[in-house]
Amino acid sequence: RVEIQLKESEERLRSIFAASPIGIAIFESNGNFMEINHSFKALFGLPENVDYSKIQFSLFQYLDKLKLNSTDLIRGKGAEFEVNDDFNFVKNKQLYEMIPMNKRIFEWQITPLGIESGYARYFLAQVQDITERKKREEAKLHKAQKIAENANRMIEGLRKELNKSANFCSIVSRSPAMQEI
Repeated sequence: RVEIQLKESEERLRSIFAASPIGIAIFESNGNFMEINHSFKALFGLPENVDYSKIQFSLFQYLDKLKLNSTDLIRGKGAEFEVNDDFNFVKNKQLYEMIPMNKRIFEWQITPLGIESGYARYFLAQVQDITERKKREEAKLHKAQKIAENANRMIEGLRKELNKSANFCSIVSRSPAMQEI
């Protein structure tokens, strides 16, 4: 009974890993790939049939390239960051034959797992492509800036008109004819 439940639990976790729309990678303590799902391959232009165990990609080299401290990660502290990735790291180091990719913005969450004696035995990385979300945010910001600029121009125009009106009223009120009224 317990073995059946364990097997069902493992199958459930396997199917979640395989079907997840989030790119998931499990890295060994040295930073090398242990396992990656289909979404991770798609995000990073890895061909579906690639043997990821032969890829010389290191999580720690990648973090160093980003100027992020991997020591905290190794000691069990998780990390969350965004990366504007042009894939030059992969191309320059010729880490794998890559499917052509455009520049993307990724959100990474890395969780150290299996902490023993204060050090992580492996790492769970969850990666999402947030390029489109960032573009929408940037478009909204640009639109808000344009609205603010237009509002400021309108306010400035009104201020000038009010100043003209105030000057006119001041001139008219000093006129002898207006003072008689």
